[in-house]
Amino acid sequence: MMDINKILTLICCPECLAPLDVVPTEFFMGDIKGGLLKCSKTGRLAGVIENYKVDFLHFDKTIDLMAVEGRISKGELPIERDWEFEVENIPFNDPRIRYTGQWKPLEGKYYYSEGGNNDRASIEIECSNFHVSMFNHNWSGKAVIRIDNRLEREFDLYSPDKFCLSSYTVDEELPFGKHLIEIIPLGRKNSEAASTQVILGGIEVTTGRVVRDRYKRKVENKGNPYPADFLEIAGKLPEDALILDCSGGNRQLGDDRYLNFEYMKFELSDVYGDGHTLPFKDNTFDLVLSQAVMEHLYNPFKGADEIYRVTKPGGILWAEIAFMQPLHAVPYHFFNSTIWGIEELFKKFRKVDSGCFGNLSGTFDWMMRTTSIIKNVGEERYLKLMETLREFDGYVSEDELKNIASGVKFHGIKDPS
Repeated sequence: MMDINKILTLICCPECLAPLDVVPTEFFMGDIKGGLLKCSKTGRLAGVIENYKVDFLHFDKTIDLMAVEGRISKGELPIERDWEFEVENIPFNDPRIRYTGQWKPLEGKYYYSEGGNNDRASIEIECSNFHVSMFNHNWSGKAVIRIDNRLEREFDLYSPDKFCLSSYTVDEELPFGKHLIEIIPLGRKNSEAASTQVILGGIEVTTGRVVRDRYKRKVENKGNPYPADFLEIAGKLPEDALILDCSGGNRQLGDDRYLNFEYMKFELSDVYGDGHTLPFKDNTFDLVLSQAVMEHLYNPFKGADEIYRVTKPGGILWAEIAFMQPLHAVPYHFFNSTIWGIEELFKKFRKVDSGCFGNLSGTFDWMMRTTSIIKNVGEERYLKLMETLREFDGYVSEDELKNIASGVKFHGIKDPS
């Protein structure tokens, strides 16, 4: 739950690791809410600050940096406020969002539709502005956003090289009041897309409620549970320690030492960037968590080297990687790992311990639910099979589990030398 002022002392240019010059464009209660990040070596725009979050990936690369600096020199920027209207994040499963048609849950984090069948998601809410979070990836189709049955815009969500949430809205400032917002999957796609999927993450609205308090990050977990061992290690660190959750997903720990770095633009993350080029200074963090991440990097060895670089001498790594898990987060699932694989990835760290996690029945259940088997044999028959498999879990030794476990783990230390 690290604040923006502290985060800005830890980051650097992800391309060349040079220091960054902060070009503030907006302050709220004395904290930087918005701004640009300029590489001090190249002078180029490296990233942005938006709503207290640092973004090295999902920003407009065509921003005219010189024009913004010119406005600052004229005194037109930065904007300074001590009050603002509240921005409310409405998750996909909020009961205020009404779904019609054949929307389905996805990984417990989103709803998705293939379009057609009169599918739509709608909410009627008082606001003056809004953004809809939908996924870009190579299975994405087309959708329409409609406002008050009169104003609409069509979006092609397909992206060949991204798998992330992006924000969409209509290009018109709305008067404050009650508005009907509708998301309509069209069941169409461009010729390059593999499917017509529309995946909804949630809706962000600007309310009429006035905020006069300093911004505080929400403590919440909408992703994987934190590993118990990681939490135990973190609890023993000093108050001035720094903790990096490297691609932490949509979660936030209630700890001022904690920073969530993430590739996808989740609501609860702090810094957005690429795990192959971490935007942090050398030897920065006392503890790094890498959970369910390395299998999603096209070059996990580069990602492991980056984690080693940003870990302090004497710092600790806790890592977990998929082993027998089925394909997930397509299309960006590249490499699963054995125990020997995770040890090789992180061999620059001195190994404290390594092992595996995830029993036979849980792994089998995940695999089966990625197929149409349950639909064909029936839920009742499948549950009887699972009951037997859970009984079999007791006959699998710890040593045997290494051959079939869901995932593998590694605990290491960066030696001071």
